[in-house]
Amino acid sequence: MTNNIEHVAFFLPDLQIGGAEKVFIQLLNEFSVSHFKVDLLLSQDVGEFRHLVNNNIEIISFCTKAQSKPVLFLSSLRGLFFYVRKYRPKAIYSTLTGANVVSLLVSLAHHFLDTKFIIREANVNKNNGLMYKCLSKLLYKRAHRVVAVSEGVKRDLIKSLGVSASKIVVIKNPVDIERVREMAMSERADPWINEERSAVIVSVGRLFPQKDFETLIKAFKLVREQNAAKLVIIGEGPERDKLERLVAMLKLENYVKLVGVKTNPFVYLNNADVFVQSSKWEGFPNVLLEALAVGVPIVATDCHSGPAEILNGINGCSLVPVGDERSMADAILREFEQPTDTVQAETRLSEFSIASISGEYKKLLK
Repeated sequence: MTNNIEHVAFFLPDLQIGGAEKVFIQLLNEFSVSHFKVDLLLSQDVGEFRHLVNNNIEIISFCTKAQSKPVLFLSSLRGLFFYVRKYRPKAIYSTLTGANVVSLLVSLAHHFLDTKFIIREANVNKNNGLMYKCLSKLLYKRAHRVVAVSEGVKRDLIKSLGVSASKIVVIKNPVDIERVREMAMSERADPWINEERSAVIVSVGRLFPQKDFETLIKAFKLVREQNAAKLVIIGEGPERDKLERLVAMLKLENYVKLVGVKTNPFVYLNNADVFVQSSKWEGFPNVLLEALAVGVPIVATDCHSGPAEILNGINGCSLVPVGDERSMADAILREFEQPTDTVQAETRLSEFSIASISGEYKKLLK
C-alpha cells in the first residue's frame, strides 16, 4: 500500500434498491476519495444501484450467477475467507444480517490477523429466520464494533442479542442533501400527479407487512372524505396484490397509484403535499431525512425506532400511533396546511451529512 493509504472493504449481499445499500454506497464512495483504497465485496453483483459506485472502487463478487440462498451463503463464506487471507484489509465493514453473519464467521478463522470486523445493524426486529437469529446471537458479540443506527436499535442489540453496550456505537445514517435536491428537480413529475391538480400524498417503501401500507390506504380513504387528494406509493414487494385488492374494495382505483420501484423517488417527493411513513417498526428510516431535504411536510408513525429521533421538534412533522388510520388521516389533513419549518429542518439535516457520518465510521479503525 502507498504511504498514508489504508485498505478497507465494504461487504453487502448485492446492490438492490434498499436503505442499507444506499447508505453503504455513500460511505464507500466518500472513503474512496479520502486516502483509502476501497473494495466493494458482494455476494452477487446484481442490482439497480451499481451505477452509483465510484469508478475507482474495485467490485468483487463471490458468486457469478444466480443461486439459491444457501449456495450464496456458502459462496460468500468461502470468498470472503480467501479475500481476507490474501489482502488483509484494515477493516471489513458489513451490513444486513446475512452479510454480518458471514463476516463474523470469517473473523473466527482469521482472529490472528489485524483486520477489524465492523458490522452495521439497522433493524434487530426483522424476520430473518431461526438460523440467522441464532447465529446473530452467537456472533454479534464477537465483532470488533457493532454500529447501531439509532438508540432504539442499540437497546435491541443489548436486550435481544446480548451485545455488550461498550461494543456498540450509535452512528446514524447519512443523507446526501445536495444530490437529493438535484434529483428532485432533474425530471418532470408523473403526469398523473398534475392531472386535475389536487393534494398529493407520497409514501416510499417495499411492499412488505412492516411498512403497513394497509393502514395508509385506509387513512387515505378517510382523507378523501374531506379532501380530493391522490396517493402515490413507490416500491415493490409481495403485498402488491393484497394492497391492490384493498384499493379496489375501498373504490379508490382512480386516486391511488402503486408505481413500483423508482430510481429517482425524489421527483415524487418534490411534487408531494405530504409525505407519509406508515411503518410498524423501523431501524433508522433514511427516507424521512430525504423528505426533510426536499422540504415536504411529514406524517410518520411513532414506531420503534428512528422516526422520533429524526422528527421530534420540527414544525410541519407529525408522529402518530402505529396502525391508527384515524390519527394518520387527521395528521395528513393538518399537514396539508402546515409547511415544514425549513430552519429547523436544515439544522437537523446538518447532523447527517456524509462527511460527518463517514468520519464516525473512520474513527472505528483506530
